[in-house]
Order: sequence, then structure tokens, then C-alpha cells
Amino acid sequence: MSLINDALKKADEAQKSGDAPPPPPIPMHPAKSGKSSFLPIFLLIVFLLAVLSLAAWFLSSWWKMNRERLLAKTDVKITAQEDQSETNASVVIPPEPTNTVTATSSPPKVVVVTNFVTAKTEGLSLTNIAKAMAALRLQGVFYRPPNSTALINGKSIHIGDKIQNVSVVDIGKESVTVTLGGVTNLLELR
Repeated sequence: MSLINDALKKADEAQKSGDAPPPPPIPMHPAKSGKSSFLPIFLLIVFLLAVLSLAAWFLSSWWKMNRERLLAKTDVKITAQEDQSETNASVVIPPEPTNTVTATSSPPKVVVVTNFVTAKTEGLSLTNIAKAMAALRLQGVFYRPPNSTALINGKSIHIGDKIQNVSVVDIGKESVTVTLGGVTNLLELR
């Protein structure tokens, strides 16, 4: 405590001894107001508008492209369904002729077939059945006795479903029984 008192006494003596008074404080002046420039703000707004308009243009072109693809897929499905309806054409079958001979002067009736149905050229031969059976690959079995499910060629199949014209007859714990044209085959998990 004595150090503090000694310092205070020295300060009083120095003040009384006639040293120069401390300089008066510098008066405060308000700062000069700078000219505010709206140029950076204007450039920022223009840049943001350009980016947003470019993003909107890309989004609209992407939207149109996806819509065209969707419409193209829909058109293909519709035309495929129309083609199937045309193949189920009605064919007029004339009545069976009788063995009675009658003298008539009218010409015989002519049946005109306007819609021709193309027959399948590929039959169910053993080689075709073997190819169809070989193309099937059992990838998994979800064995739940009332509703068992098998994963064949990446598709989920239940009992009674068909995949590539092959019917699923039975689903076991590690195997699936399939049939095609009277030929049965057992697919097993590997």
C-alpha cells in the first residue's frame, strides 16, 4: 500500500512543480459521409437474374424432353394394344355341306375373309421348351406357405404366375417347380 501512496505523492509534487499542463483533448468532428454507390448492388441483382433465367431455361427444356419421352412411350403402348385388337379378327366359317344334291341355278356362296390372322411360326417343340427353361434363373425364394414368392430373372413371382410363358406350379424352401407345354422343370437355388 505504501507504493501506491508514494506514487500519488510523486504525482502531486510533479503537478505542483510547474510542469506543462496536459494538452487539451482534440475536438471530435463527424466523419465525412462517402458517396454510396449502387453499382455493386445493381451488378449483383443483374447477375442473380441471369442465373435464375438460365436455370429456368434448363428446367423447362428438361421438362419438355421428359414429357416427349413419356408421350412416345404411351404412343408405343397404345399402338401395340391396337395391333393386338386387330389380330383377333372374326373369321366367317361356312356351314358344313350336306350330302343332298339339289338342282339350283344360283352360283355357290363365296365367303370372303377380309382380315387375315398371322399364325405363330414358332411352336412348342422340345428345343424351344428347353431354351425357355434354360433362360430362367432362380435368384431367391421367400418361403411363406400360404403366399410363397420366388425371385426369377429379377421378377417377383407367386404360384400360378407366368414368366416368359412358363407357369409356376410350386414354390419350395429352396426350389421352384415350373411347367411349359406339359414339361416340368425344377429350378434350385445355387
